[in-house]
Amino acid sequence: MIDVIVINYNYADYVISLLNSLNDCQRTSSIFQKIICVDNNSTDNSKQYLKSWFENRPFGYTCCFLEKNSGYSFAVNQGARLGDSQYIMILNADMLVLDNFWKEKFLKVFNLNLGVGVVGCKLVDQYGKVVGAGTVGTFHKREFRAYGVNDSDNPNDIFNQQAECINVCGACYMVKRKVFEKLGGFDEDFFMYHEEEYFSFKVQKILDMKVIYTPSVKFLHYSGVHKATNESRYIKRAGQMFVKKCKQELGLEVLP
Repeated sequence: MIDVIVINYNYADYVISLLNSLNDCQRTSSIFQKIICVDNNSTDNSKQYLKSWFENRPFGYTCCFLEKNSGYSFAVNQGARLGDSQYIMILNADMLVLDNFWKEKFLKVFNLNLGVGVVGCKLVDQYGKVVGAGTVGTFHKREFRAYGVNDSDNPNDIFNQQAECINVCGACYMVKRKVFEKLGGFDEDFFMYHEEEYFSFKVQKILDMKVIYTPSVKFLHYSGVHKATNESRYIKRAGQMFVKKCKQELGLEVLP
């Protein structure tokens, strides 16, 4: 079983489509999923839409409405507490499932190597551009394997090759529950940005486990949907905190 945790904040125009796509893939998949949506006190029509969608759903469908937006990490941890499956899939609300057998393919990566703690997949936007294929390099200097390039089926393209990475995008992030719980979940000091990257670093530095990118699964991640109020403030604060924590808590060299 997999706990699918969808974090929503003002994505009323997208979250229901994601939930429908998750629901549809269950019809052909043999792996049961729990759908757990956490709404971060949205101010658009999200709450109304979500209450309607989750009404009268069977076992395995849960929606949690937070009374305060305490950040992305806080919402992820709340969602994780509502589940008990062996694996946790964390999804942004502005996503869409493009592969009905994504669960089987993700679990295959985990099962082929017991040392894998986190797996991410190929993310493409609505324009056919690759917007997620893992981050490589060193803890000191990190870079995207591919970003903003045209998607293709060419096996020689780097984004079509599985790789061990420093990090994979938090918009579509699967982790073993035992790994998530050993590390205490996402660090709630991060309101938004860098939370999954810091977690990935802990997976490797503390647990000596791997973060893997697989191109065998593809999700749609919409580009340019909306930006949070005062986003630049959050980016700056998260970046400073990320550097500090990596240096002081993990003993890593990272760029300032």
